[in-house]
Amino acid sequence: SEMCIRDRSFGVALSKIDASAEGNAFSRSVIYKPPPPKITTSETVPSVRVKIWINPDGNVSKVELLTTTGDPQINSMIISYMKRWKFNRINSNEVQWATLTVRFGG
Repeated sequence: SEMCIRDRSFGVALSKIDASAEGNAFSRSVIYKPPPPKITTSETVPSVRVKIWINPDGNVSKVELLTTTGDPQINSMIISYMKRWKFNRINSNEVQWATLTVRFGG
């Protein structure tokens, strides 16, 4: 498979953002990462493990929480936050996936 090297250098490699990331989107670059949502609860929100599916155009098409916060409102905030991430586009029509850990606060 022919990969354009200059595409890959644009943005930050997913593996640099989270070394524990797994999946066939591991080599994709994050070109936009929104500021994390301000989550204010009585409990500290720990890191959350998510699985994301990334379209060839770089948009996140689906988000699944692998660890739940126990709070439906926070869960949906995390899902909408992850859906705003943008990745580099690829020349194949394959939807790729990755699991990664998202950390909030402290």
